[in-house]
Amino acid sequence: MKRDMNLIRELLLFYESDCTLPYPDARSDVIDQHIIWLIEADLIAGRLADSSPIGSPRRFFPVDGREFENNGHSCLYFPLTWNGCEFIAAARDNTRWRNALSVVGGFTFEVIKTYLQDLIVESVPGLQS
Repeated sequence: MKRDMNLIRELLLFYESDCTLPYPDARSDVIDQHIIWLIEADLIAGRLADSSPIGSPRRFFPVDGREFENNGHSCLYFPLTWNGCEFIAAARDNTRWRNALSVVGGFTFEVIKTYLQDLIVESVPGLQS
């Protein structure tokens, strides 16, 4: 399965909103894998458990155990970590997000994050070098 950066952004925005935004529209197994990746990347606070024989996590748990009902979905709440807050602060703006994906969307997460941060610096008077 490939990482879907739009789904990653949607999940981070969803958790940042305390699960009040619409639940991301994707298959549950795809969402589950992206939640695992978000935990592994230290973007949301959770625990991974029950590794498969090849070492891939199959289950995850939020750090505080809260569960919400959202548009017919039972959702576990994962608070954002500092890294998750930093990323979503850079990725929140729709125009900036689309621009970043069109320019560096095929690169790694860190390249996309750095590009988004550079766009912010360029847009703030006095921060440019």
